[in-house]
Amino acid sequence: MSGAETAHALRATSDALIADLDELSRLEREKRILRLDDPRLEDISERIEALAARVLTSTAVEQDLSEAAREEAIAGSPSAPEQSIDETPPRELHTILDEWRAAERRAAQAAPRSSEAARAALEVQRLRTEYRRARQRAQQEKQGPDGESAPGSGEAE
Repeated sequence: MSGAETAHALRATSDALIADLDELSRLEREKRILRLDDPRLEDISERIEALAARVLTSTAVEQDLSEAAREEAIAGSPSAPEQSIDETPPRELHTILDEWRAAERRAAQAAPRSSEAARAALEVQRLRTEYRRARQRAQQEKQGPDGESAPGSGEAE
């Protein structure tokens, strides 16, 4: 993986991790106010467990990516990422979509329950989240501060 790819993967993983942690916090606060006999309690607990597992996996991926980026920087590689995660711009929608489609194909071709299938499924999930967030960001950039379309966005004003 090149330095730029590592930086973008770190950005996407970090963005997804922040979103999952926000959702995890929201669900936990919602669960805390439910009565113990509320039928939603079990459903919310299951969603929290699934999100927590995803967060754990994302932190392991982020650790691997961080280590790779640091090793490149220490080695003085010309392709080593030079920006912080926050300074790394999000990737273009078409790039994310192309990778998402490729990951979907890998997942479909992998043997069921194999480590390859699990890695591909995780990649599909990460890319789906990255694409959704990038689309939301692009839509927000098209809108002005009052929710109207920004001048020059190509939408009716």
